[in-house]
Amino acid sequence: MQLKQHTFDGHCHSTASDGTNSPRELAALAFGRGLTTLYMTDHDTLNGYHELLTAATLAKPSSDESLDGDIALSVDGADQRLWVRSPQSDHSMSIEPGAELSCEWAGKTIHILAYGLDIHQPALQGLLETQMSRRRHRADTIVARVSEATGRQDLREHLPDTELLARPHFAQALVAMGEVRTEREAFNRYLGQGKAGDVVVDWPEMAALLEELAACGVAVSLAHPDAYNLSATRLRLLVEEYQDMSSACELRALEVATPDVKQGRAAWLADLARKHELFQTAGSDYHGRRTPWRRLGLFPDMPGLKEGSGPANCRKAVPSLFEALN
Repeated sequence: MQLKQHTFDGHCHSTASDGTNSPRELAALAFGRGLTTLYMTDHDTLNGYHELLTAATLAKPSSDESLDGDIALSVDGADQRLWVRSPQSDHSMSIEPGAELSCEWAGKTIHILAYGLDIHQPALQGLLETQMSRRRHRADTIVARVSEATGRQDLREHLPDTELLARPHFAQALVAMGEVRTEREAFNRYLGQGKAGDVVVDWPEMAALLEELAACGVAVSLAHPDAYNLSATRLRLLVEEYQDMSSACELRALEVATPDVKQGRAAWLADLARKHELFQTAGSDYHGRRTPWRRLGLFPDMPGLKEGSGPANCRKAVPSLFEALN
């Protein structure tokens, strides 16, 4: 499907989860691609956004925190919005907090994008901590099982110093240990389906997660619905139940435009969103070098999408990425 360079991206990842660019690198890269709004949506954490917010807050009052050469990070206003600006041009880019949260539906892991987050809200902080505790337990189990399978006890020494350890991190560690030659081999031997490192997380049911997100007053979008390998019938059922379960959320959407969606399928998803009175969102799902075919802001152009500041802060009713349905 033909892709278009947009000025916003509603879905991307940094090293705070399973991306390969640090939050600072991600911000600089997005600014360089001409984005005006970037939504940081790391898996089950706001650590990447907090890293940038801390850097901007600690910058000297007379200057901004330098990101890369001529561009700088600053925090403005009582709502502490993050901005990237360049003194050499009028170009500026806001960075908005988001998260991609995991849950279960009919035995499948499903991802929900959350926007308009109050990063200081205790309920949201508690929800994210619970999600991260599940991930930590899974990582500990993978370490134990893969160590037993390889007969090596130094796996943890080769893992990165990050709170969120995903299977790609373990694949990299196995390569660094010399246990395998490539990350693909690591998955084939140790981490893929049915292997020692294939550890299922006890995620909350989708209904329970959406109920908690509704209590936090956030906007939600069902992430990359075309990526779950569901038949058309099953996908329609997923969207129907998602619509019903998310009824208490301030804004509800379907992520219809991603770089990997096929042309006919994208139009079908857009029609599905309209049928179920869901707004449409889009994003690159950028992960850095793990997804070299993806670029920030690059995804299909759909009629229900609007250029602008994106979902922004739904508590202030500025849902411009959640454009009115056609």
